[in-house]
Amino acid sequence: MEINIETNCGVYELRHNSSNTAYCGSSLNVNRRKREHLRKLFLNCHANYRLQDAYNESAGNTAFSFKVLVYCTPNERKDIEQMYLDSGKYELNIATNAEGGSGPMSEEGRERLANSKRGKPRSAEIKRKISDTKSVGKYITPIGQFSSRRQAERAFNGLMAGITITQICTAPDTIISAFAYGKSRYLKTHHDRSVIGSSWRSLGFGFEPANPSASCEGGGC
Repeated sequence: MEINIETNCGVYELRHNSSNTAYCGSSLNVNRRKREHLRKLFLNCHANYRLQDAYNESAGNTAFSFKVLVYCTPNERKDIEQMYLDSGKYELNIATNAEGGSGPMSEEGRERLANSKRGKPRSAEIKRKISDTKSVGKYITPIGQFSSRRQAERAFNGLMAGITITQICTAPDTIISAFAYGKSRYLKTHHDRSVIGSSWRSLGFGFEPANPSASCEGGGC
């Protein structure tokens, strides 16, 4: 039977680039599901703590590559997803059953689930996180140093978004993956693929807080 890819029903994987571990799922609309995953990870409220931990340890959305494993009909998708889960290659899945069941939850799982329900960000905090205006200091980039991400974004002239500049400057030791290179207009404009495996810091990115001693108690660090 011919499958119409435009229906977007299928089985997909989210692969954490630095650890090469992956999550497998299925959806009636894989493109929409991808956006949902990345949005919840960005807001630090994803129900899958393994995905959330992997995301938090890396530089945001570029930490993962998304791939549709197979397009299929709605009636087939759970059976195909189960086939992939049974391969044992998806360490970031918590559930081992395509229907969502995984047997008794481990002690670690219960603790992480309980913690994930505590201290959920309020709407105002979420808005601040999305606008990302709280990183006060000097944004150090290969094309200059800027006192705000807006200034830096304007200087990059469309090659790098402000939120990306913030993520990179405040986590400059993140390793540049092949996926990150492929998604970055700045890298593809100024560098060849030899930068893959290097850190953003090695390219001249960094961040200098406005008051580095503000977090030091008693005058000592």
